[in-house]
Amino acid sequence: MMSLFKKSLFYMETLKIGFDAKRIFNNTTGLGVYGRSLVKNLVKEFPNNEYYLFTPKETDLFRVNSKQVKTITAPGFFNLFWRSYGINKEIATHHLDIYHGLSNEIPFKLNHSTKYICTIHDLIWLKYPDTYKKIDRNIYTKKLKHACTHSDMLIATSKQTANDLHEIMDIPKDRIRVVYQSGNEIPHNISRTSPIDEPYFFYLSSFQKRKNHLRLVQAYSNIKDKTNRLLVLAGKEGETFNEVKRFISDNKLQSDVVILSNLNEIEKYQWLKHADAFVYPSIDEGFGIPLIEAMQLGTPLLLNDIPVFKEIAEDTAEYFSLSEAGDLENKLSTFKKPTSETTSNLPLLLNKFSISETSKSLLSIYLEIL
Repeated sequence: MMSLFKKSLFYMETLKIGFDAKRIFNNTTGLGVYGRSLVKNLVKEFPNNEYYLFTPKETDLFRVNSKQVKTITAPGFFNLFWRSYGINKEIATHHLDIYHGLSNEIPFKLNHSTKYICTIHDLIWLKYPDTYKKIDRNIYTKKLKHACTHSDMLIATSKQTANDLHEIMDIPKDRIRVVYQSGNEIPHNISRTSPIDEPYFFYLSSFQKRKNHLRLVQAYSNIKDKTNRLLVLAGKEGETFNEVKRFISDNKLQSDVVILSNLNEIEKYQWLKHADAFVYPSIDEGFGIPLIEAMQLGTPLLLNDIPVFKEIAEDTAEYFSLSEAGDLENKLSTFKKPTSETTSNLPLLLNKFSISETSKSLLSIYLEIL
């Protein structure tokens, strides 16, 4: 078998790599951020390769100035099932070496001269089925089983997700590689002035049941008189948005809890940068991009003590237990900004999530399976 070193030399000329780019062009939350940063990083670090983006439709959400990137859209009449059943013809036509499914799925029809990789972000719908609709659980499970069976390699975005794949889906550990997501490049033009005069806790996440907004607001309502901080919630309106707003209204918290649902990127980073703490009460995550962004900005962290958060933030964060009655309330009311000693290893920790580290890890996996 050709060594990885020899493969690296052999394939230095050009690799043809395709990506499932639906969410790159059409998703503003975590999965879209993952795909956009991954492709940008690879193009920047390895511009000799050819990159093919397969999407049902192209939008202005993603633009990259490189002749090495080609976008391929679905025929209008075959849009709905193209990524699952029609895309194999395009993969064969372009003689792809690698096809990378970026979000828990690969096509059901495969081109046998192409190697397939799939990124698995999480298995939360299997671990917490009550947080997803039955039809969604069935679709996600069908796609996951196919990807696990037919991918040449699976990429997990955390050790926690890799463990879940091994324990829940019975995937051998040697078929899984962990590649962390890289942090976004933070803009340089973030205002040095806080968006409001009052100090505040900040939570950035779409309003979904597993994200636990309601639990956070309930805890905050119990201690709001013990803290001088407001609570600011920012994120895309979702299934729990109205429930959270109703609780705020019923408990007369309108002057204490701020909801921001339409922030642009600069505004998002401004709110995140100037928060006294970024609070993350989600019951489970495959990774947690807002957590990395907070770390990049030096914002103190107050996190649910789930394994993936401890894997990412290690000892640079303060943790609370949702299973321990009153612990979240206690941590909110007594929170103090960490000392420089506590956060001294943050730059070294962030190296794990650098653009260079992510790109090199991915390319080594591509070469490994060829």
